[in-house]
Amino acid sequence: MASKGLSYSTVKCYLAGISFNLKLNNFTDPCQFFIVQKMLLGLKRTKNVKDVRSPITLPLLNQLLNALPHVCHNYYEYILFAVAYCLAFFALLRVGEITLTNAQTSYDPLRLENIVLEPSHLIINIIRSKTDQAGKGKDSIWIVGSSIVARAKSYCQMNSPGLNLSLECKGVTVIWRGVGGMKLANFEDNIRKLLAEFDPPKIIVIHCGGNSIGELPLKQLQISMKFVLGRLHRQLNGTLLVWSYILPRFYWRSMLSSSAADVARNRVNSSISAFVRNQLDGAVIRYPDIKTSQGKLFCDSVHLSNLGNSIFVASLQAALNKFLSSSERVYPF
Repeated sequence: MASKGLSYSTVKCYLAGISFNLKLNNFTDPCQFFIVQKMLLGLKRTKNVKDVRSPITLPLLNQLLNALPHVCHNYYEYILFAVAYCLAFFALLRVGEITLTNAQTSYDPLRLENIVLEPSHLIINIIRSKTDQAGKGKDSIWIVGSSIVARAKSYCQMNSPGLNLSLECKGVTVIWRGVGGMKLANFEDNIRKLLAEFDPPKIIVIHCGGNSIGELPLKQLQISMKFVLGRLHRQLNGTLLVWSYILPRFYWRSMLSSSAADVARNRVNSSISAFVRNQLDGAVIRYPDIKTSQGKLFCDSVHLSNLGNSIFVASLQAALNKFLSSSERVYPF
């Protein structure tokens, strides 16, 4: 084959095909013999092909960007390619990490949910790469809950410590899933959707249950919550479950008396936190500084103001830092 001018890569491909068919028919594979492998190595050395591709430099990138308006069909296409080129250049990405062809339908390219926009920078989570083809990646933390979580995420998009709660140094990525009006009944549906998108997390923070208070008798509600959390614990074996205390509020959609609802809230928090700690080996986050007596912490009868969100987010950040770096499982202690 070498005498016919075939390259090393072509010869290697042919030998791989021969080896496959021999092994398929349970024959001895002479392609693996010492002499054959040494001849292949010699061919590689004698027919070494120089890479003629030029590296992309900043001046060359500027030329590419300036040429885009003349070759793209519309403004959207121009912006699409410009952003892709700049992202690949400054993030040192390989082409296969940000693009997808029909022949690669099983590959995981970069998606919108893999990018976290911080006030001063981007955090990019590469699902699979040449050096991580199994997609092991970083550990993740899920924060799942109602509109309280959704609004905390929005707060973090515009304020410190950012969407990743400054936990990059811990080697984790924070994934937020806040759904307005989330109740116990649809909590598991959201977990299933997350599992369809991502690998199981290292930690999952659960902030749910406030919208379910008053819909069921208190004892039945506690039993239902323990059942759901127990099933989640078995499903996510190896994941630390964190119960985030239900916050106080001025209005409860299924309760006429705010004082009675607050008593129910405290009993649910006490019961579920003990269950998570003692039965599921989980952790607990409390928010003693968030009280209805501090009206400036709320923007309406349910949701937190910017000041309230700053306290809520700071508690999440401090608690997760503690859980990642120590064996303590209650915050604040």
